[in-house]
Amino acid sequence: MSDRSLHTDNGKTWQSLEQLAGDRPATGEFSSGGGAGTLADSSISRRGFMGIMSASMALTAAACRRPIQKLVPAVESQQISIPGLPVDYTSVYQQQNVAYGALVKSREGRPIKVKGNNLHPVNSGKTSAAMQASLLSLYDPDRMRRPRVRMGGGATSYNNSVQKIAEAVSAAQDAGKNAVVVVNEHCSPSYDAMMTEISTAIPAMQFVTMPAIIADGEAQANNAVLGINGEIVPDLGKARVIVCVDADPLGSDKLALYHTAGYSANRKPTNAAPMMSTLIAAEAQYSLTGANADVRNKLHPSQIEAYLGVIEMTVVGGSAIGVDLAAKADSNTSSLAKRAAEALMTARGEAIVMAGRHLSAKAHAVALSINDALGSIGAGKPIDPSRVLPFSGESCSSVQTLIEDLNRGMVHALIFCDVNPEYNGSRAFKDAMLKADVRASISLYEDETASRLCDISIPGSHWLESWGDAVSFDGTMSVQQPLIAPMNDGIGSTQDTLMAIAKTVNSEVMAGYESYYEYVVGRWASAGDWNKILQDGVASANAREAEPNTEITTSAMPVGAASVNRAAAMALDGSDISAGTLVMITPAIGLYDGAQSNNAWLQEMPDPVTKVTWDNLAMMSASTALGLGLAESNEPKKLAKANGKMVTVSTKSGSIDVPVWVQPGMADDVVSIALGYGR
Repeated sequence: MSDRSLHTDNGKTWQSLEQLAGDRPATGEFSSGGGAGTLADSSISRRGFMGIMSASMALTAAACRRPIQKLVPAVESQQISIPGLPVDYTSVYQQQNVAYGALVKSREGRPIKVKGNNLHPVNSGKTSAAMQASLLSLYDPDRMRRPRVRMGGGATSYNNSVQKIAEAVSAAQDAGKNAVVVVNEHCSPSYDAMMTEISTAIPAMQFVTMPAIIADGEAQANNAVLGINGEIVPDLGKARVIVCVDADPLGSDKLALYHTAGYSANRKPTNAAPMMSTLIAAEAQYSLTGANADVRNKLHPSQIEAYLGVIEMTVVGGSAIGVDLAAKADSNTSSLAKRAAEALMTARGEAIVMAGRHLSAKAHAVALSINDALGSIGAGKPIDPSRVLPFSGESCSSVQTLIEDLNRGMVHALIFCDVNPEYNGSRAFKDAMLKADVRASISLYEDETASRLCDISIPGSHWLESWGDAVSFDGTMSVQQPLIAPMNDGIGSTQDTLMAIAKTVNSEVMAGYESYYEYVVGRWASAGDWNKILQDGVASANAREAEPNTEITTSAMPVGAASVNRAAAMALDGSDISAGTLVMITPAIGLYDGAQSNNAWLQEMPDPVTKVTWDNLAMMSASTALGLGLAESNEPKKLAKANGKMVTVSTKSGSIDVPVWVQPGMADDVVSIALGYGR
């Protein structure tokens, strides 16, 4: 059954299969008749409901303990605190290695709302759902409250837990082995500098970055083709034609807040600029980007990279590097790709091809080749090689090296900082990390890794109770100013804990600094007026140039035209995805990888495509549901009855039971499941 056949007789737009089938709209929490969606008939128990509400109640009832350091209100806020009136403070929110300027409203020393900082050029006053909802996580009663040492019993003091980890680091050093600290991706230059200082002073204490979702294809391609080991951030505001190939810049992408603003800027025709940009999406799953596209091409995953190859051959001609990819294209893919190429060539210099982060290095190299042929790469162009996402270089190789060292018995201790590999790590890493003699966790929650695998657990810190800094891909520097003293009294930030461990091992480490706050302030000492920086939330360009310690160096190309190394691109590997029924695992738009799955606000946020809350789904097309025997026919009423049926999806890595969701717009023979609900 094709999606085109799903239409109403009177030509009206329908919003769901149930509406198309003529059923009444599902009654939910706002219904007056006590329908199936009300709490009375819900599977949530009274105790569960109270647990969900407790964090919200804590937001209004938490003790008002300000940090002991001096905080500076924002420029447009009250400069003198008036009892009963809220005060705005600047800070910076880090979503993986993307920095967004924040303006946090505080009442009587209690943060109550997160907004965007208008002075930060990346988000210009806008906020994402995750950024706003992170406030609730600050007050979450399920946060880890006290350190634990299981090798000697239960709860313990902070100093004792730090001492135990330090002893493990010293034991590794004495045995000629390593104590590896596994950290999440970030964009803080001070955090990076601190880790470098620690590993220099204590060679046995090494740091490895392990993102929750490892996707190195773009960094590998940029490194081979342009000599840039990192992800280049395109400017959609400078593009008249955008082709997204299995990419979701408006939805699940970590830069979605920035990309949405750039894309929207060219979607409002004016007298001065009457033309709108054109968005073409080629994808298997029905994404938020696809829902907003002017032209959307449904493709099976086996045809995605072939689609890119055909576009390159059409645009570039005989010097194309993706000939092997294009050879896999079927007639439908070739036809759709040629139309997209024709649209791109009408906007030379103002056209962009974006490849999904999960695609192969060869696919990203082909996208670079297309963009180069269109004249879109260079200083001031839609793809400016100087705009590199901080710390976005290849991470897979260092993780693989760690796995090999663990298997060889060269790692005595593993310390996990804000990462949860027992939940989102690869099977190889999960098996290897069990071979470390000592495992410790510094985490906001006592998650799977902390509770099941670690001998020592120490509470981590929330960004609203920690000092820090961040750098954006455009070079903007920001200070992370806490709004409240640590909720766990006597326990500092994650960075403070790492400093304490290092100083216990070697008292000379970071001499002169007693806390991470002092370290950050020391690095910003020559960056200008500290109070002014905290007021604005960003440092001026002159301030950044005056303080080399706050600059971040990348392998970005010098200003000028880019030079594509086609020989290196030819040597990269493409993916080998076969036809047939496939399972796609994608980041959830709200929960991403699941790190904030305990956040009720994000769980309550409907998925923008399916409108489903509080649950995961096995999304599939109507034809796939019919082929799997989940629906009796392609009649709307029969298809609607397939929704909610439980199925077991199995792979070689395991299985999961999820409800079915028939989603028009999905490619056939594809089952899509989101991350974030794996618990």
